[in-house]
Amino acid sequence: MSCVAPGLDAADGIMPPSATLSWPQRSGAMKRTGNRKLGRSLSIKALEDEGGLQQPEFISRKSGDFPVSLTCLSAVANMQDNGKFGEAQQELEDIVSGSKSRREMAMACLLLGELFNRWGSCSQSYSIEIMAKGAMYASRAVQLYKEDDSDMDIEFRKFSLYWKAINCASVASLGGCNTWSADAAMQEAEIAMQEMSLTRINSTPKQVMEDGGYQDFVHGMLIYCKALGVERGYFTLKDGKDLNSLLLESLQMFQDSYEKLIASCGELNNQTVKTVTMISTMNKMLGNKEEAIRWAEKEVHLRNKLHGDLNVRTQIAKKKLEEMTGIQEADEAEEEDDPSLYGSSLIDPSEIVWSLNPFELTREYKINCILQMFKCSGLSELFNIPEDRLLRFVLKVRKSYHEENAFHNWKHAWSVTVCGFLIMQEIGAEKFLLPTDRLAILIACIIHDIDHPGYPVLNVLEHMHWSRGKELLSEGCDTDILVNTTAEQRKEILDQIYEGIMSTDMQNHKQIVKEMEARVEEQKSYDINIPRDRVELVQAIVHCADLSGQTLEPEVAYQFGRGVMEEFHIQSQREKNENLMETPFMKGLHKPLAQAKAQLGFLHYVVGPLWKSLAIIFPQLSLRSERIEERCSEIDFEKLDVWKGKHEGLQNMHVEDLFD
Repeated sequence: MSCVAPGLDAADGIMPPSATLSWPQRSGAMKRTGNRKLGRSLSIKALEDEGGLQQPEFISRKSGDFPVSLTCLSAVANMQDNGKFGEAQQELEDIVSGSKSRREMAMACLLLGELFNRWGSCSQSYSIEIMAKGAMYASRAVQLYKEDDSDMDIEFRKFSLYWKAINCASVASLGGCNTWSADAAMQEAEIAMQEMSLTRINSTPKQVMEDGGYQDFVHGMLIYCKALGVERGYFTLKDGKDLNSLLLESLQMFQDSYEKLIASCGELNNQTVKTVTMISTMNKMLGNKEEAIRWAEKEVHLRNKLHGDLNVRTQIAKKKLEEMTGIQEADEAEEEDDPSLYGSSLIDPSEIVWSLNPFELTREYKINCILQMFKCSGLSELFNIPEDRLLRFVLKVRKSYHEENAFHNWKHAWSVTVCGFLIMQEIGAEKFLLPTDRLAILIACIIHDIDHPGYPVLNVLEHMHWSRGKELLSEGCDTDILVNTTAEQRKEILDQIYEGIMSTDMQNHKQIVKEMEARVEEQKSYDINIPRDRVELVQAIVHCADLSGQTLEPEVAYQFGRGVMEEFHIQSQREKNENLMETPFMKGLHKPLAQAKAQLGFLHYVVGPLWKSLAIIFPQLSLRSERIEERCSEIDFEKLDVWKGKHEGLQNMHVEDLFD
C-alpha cells in the first residue's frame, strides 16, 4: 500500500521531533553551536557575514522572555545540530504570524523554506504537502526581500530564490500541488533560478565562482526534477530529447558545480557535499555503479569530517553506500534459480482459490501459481508472453521485495495478485475489461509494493513502485513481458498499470469508494466501451485486492493484521527513539486495547465500506464482505483476552531492542 523525494538525497535533513527544549538548554545549544556550525546553514550565511546577532533590528524586539533574533538562530541551531525540527518549525511559524518586522518575517520564511526541504530529504512521512510548504514559504521570503533593496536583503533574497527554485522543482517532479500544477511549479522554479543568477552585489572573483557553483547546482536540480517528472508521466520531452539525455545533462551541471565550489569553498563545505551527493545519485540512475559508489564513499568521508559520525545525514549517507555496495555484490554473486522447479503446468488452475495460505506455501508453489494465472486467463497466449521471460520477471520482482518487512513483503504481494486474479475470475471481468486492462491488473498487483521500505509514505512510494516496476518492463530488458505487444498495446497496458498502482495510495481511497458508492446508488454497471469506466474498475479491483487480507481465511487475516501492526509499532518506536514527531495512530500498539481499536477502525471505516460496495455491484463477492464483518464482530474491548487477532509479541518489542 503505499522515490525518494526528488533531489532530497542531496539536501541535509532531519525529521520533526516532539520534544521541547527549555530556554537554558536552548542557550547552551546556541553557545555550543558557534559560528562554525551555524555556517553550515545556507540560509544564515548572509546573517553571519553581516555580524549575526549584532544586527540591531534582530536584537531589539522581544517575544516572550527572549529576543526573537535568538529564536531565529535557536531554530537554526535546532535544524543544524540537534535534530529538533518540530521545535524549529514552531519557533519560526510563531515569528511569521506574530512579528511586525518585515525583516524578521522574511528571515523566518527563508528558514522555513530550508526546513521543509531538509525535512523532506529523509523523512519517513515525506509527502507533496511538505515540499509545497517549503516552496510557499521560500516564495513568501522572496517577495518580502524584494520590498527592500539594501545589500543585506539582496544577499538573503539570493538564498530565498535558491530554496524556492529547488522546492518548486521538487513539487513539479511530484505532479504539482493545490497551489501549482506540475508545469506551473517548474515555471516558478525556472524564474527563481533566472532571478538568482541576476542577484549579485559587488562580488569578488571568488564570490563570482562560488555563486556560479550554487547556480549550476540549482540548474542541475531543475533538470533532475524534470527527468523525474518525465519518468512519472507529468512532463513530455520535446526536441528529440530522451530521459537519458536529461540525466546526463543534470550530471554535467553537478560536476560543473562541484569544480566551482571546490575552487571557491573547498571540500569541507556543505554545498560542496550536496553536490557530491547528487553526482553519486546521478551516476546510480545512469547505471554507472562504480562511479556512484566512488562518489558515495566521498560523501560519507566528507560528512564524517564536517558533522561527525553520529550526525543524521552522515548515517543516511553510510546506509546509502552500504545499499549500493550490497546491490553490486548481490548482482555479482546472485545465483540463478533452478528453472526446472518452475512451470505453469506444475499447478492446476483449480488449485488457485481464496483459501490459499501464503504463510505456508513454498516459494516455488507461489511462483508457479502466478505463471498459471497468466496461462489460464489466456493472457500469456493472447500477448505471446514467453514463460521463461515471465519467470524471470516474477523472480526479479520477488527478490525486490524486502522479506524482513512484517507486512509489505512478497507474501503480501503474492496474496494481492491471487485476490486480483480471483476477483476477475468471479465477476467475469472479460465482460467489463479489455485484455490489456486485465493484464495490467495482474502486473500492477505483482509490483504494487515492490521495494517497499516497510513504513508508510503518502504518494511518494507509489511512484517509486511504479518506477521500479516499469524498469523491469523496459524494452530490451530480459524481464520485459510486454516484448511482443504492439506500441499501442504497450502504452495502454502501462497506463493502466500506473492507474492500478496509484489506486493503492490510501490518499485515493475515499475517491475510489465514492465512485463505487455512486454506481451502487445509480445502479450503474461498468461499460467496457467507456474508457473511464475501465479505469475505475481497474482501480477498484487493484485497491480491493491490496486491502483483501481481512477477507481471507481467519488465520491468514490475523497474520496479515499482525504484520501491519508490527510495522506501525516499529515505526512508532523508531520515531520515539530518534526524538521525532510520533504518528498518533501508531502509538501504544504494544497494548491490546490500542491494537483492537486500530484494527476495528480499519475494518469498519476503511476496508468494510470498500468491499461492501464491490460486493453490491458484484454479488459473487459477497462472501468476502461477510468475512470482514466476521472479523469486526470478533473484537470486543471487554474480552480482548480471547481476541485471536492481537499481536502478543509487540508487548516485548522496545526501542532499545529494535535500534541497538
